[in-house]
Amino acid sequence: MDKLREELYDKAFAFQQTKLWKKLEEDNLFAMKHSDGTIGYCGFDNARSLSGCLLVYPGAEGLSGLREIVHTYEIVDMPIAKIQATINENLVGCQLMASYDLTDEEIREVREYCAAHGRSTPRGRSGWPKFVCAYPGYVPRSLKDGEDEDCKRHLAEALDACLWLSELLEQETKKSLGFQPGLEPDTLVPLIEWAPEGKYRLGVHSLPDSPLLPEVTGYNEVMAEKLRRMKKTSGTWLVDVFNIPVPINDEDDSDDNALFFPLMSLALAGDEPYVNMCRPGEGSDRQLLDDMIQLFLAHGRPLQIITVTERAYRICAPLGRRSGIKTVLYENKDTDYYDMLME
Repeated sequence: MDKLREELYDKAFAFQQTKLWKKLEEDNLFAMKHSDGTIGYCGFDNARSLSGCLLVYPGAEGLSGLREIVHTYEIVDMPIAKIQATINENLVGCQLMASYDLTDEEIREVREYCAAHGRSTPRGRSGWPKFVCAYPGYVPRSLKDGEDEDCKRHLAEALDACLWLSELLEQETKKSLGFQPGLEPDTLVPLIEWAPEGKYRLGVHSLPDSPLLPEVTGYNEVMAEKLRRMKKTSGTWLVDVFNIPVPINDEDDSDDNALFFPLMSLALAGDEPYVNMCRPGEGSDRQLLDDMIQLFLAHGRPLQIITVTERAYRICAPLGRRSGIKTVLYENKDTDYYDMLME
């Protein structure tokens, strides 16, 4: 067990004693300025744990993922949208779980820690610390010893801030500290700035806007130009991009922690579907766009591309401008279309 992981256990057991998740609501976020200057957005999710769960969402991208989850679960009545939001969350967390939610290795590690520090092993259905991370398109996994150093450091600092915050709440109210519900941009939340030896500073932070998904760059412009000059046309195409909600791993990858949800592009010309898939991550959107260019070259230049999601639009829009193809985002989601995807 490395030193930073041992520190996580120190702080997790101390966090358990504060029961801070009972003093604050799930939508009472606070911002954490870490020692490296980055911002994490910290909150609690009691549905994920029997006895407390601290989640840290990194930067505006992590906060955007949280907003998407809340939006789809509270407003959007489409199961596939909820699944997609959950698959693409971005966080690091400390969950206080039942022993049966831990792997044998994690149980052994907790017992070794407790024995080395003269602490009783957790009993009953809760109180076993589990440290996890989730990256967009990948199955959430346990933090690895000797790896995930930034994640572990950020989580340790956030847990330490919770200890400090719990002491403040013994003397102050949530309102006086600046807590208020809401995830909307410009909502003011408490800012806890990390400092060595537990000397924190309390300030105010305005929640940022969710960043726009970046448009694809570096795609095959030679093939895109060939498509632009193509005389053969193929009418209107409907395009969507989403993660298949069944995790897999590469055949040559024996590490179960590498499980991912394949990223798929679905292009419909009339009733005929065309599918391409790849592993999520850097360059995946570009790969899907290059595959679509080859598809259009085989069937004829589209007169129009209708994209179902914002991600599909941000992938196809550069091609539309480069090749003179009208590309639009279809705002009115067709429930029949989503039912078909679920099937």
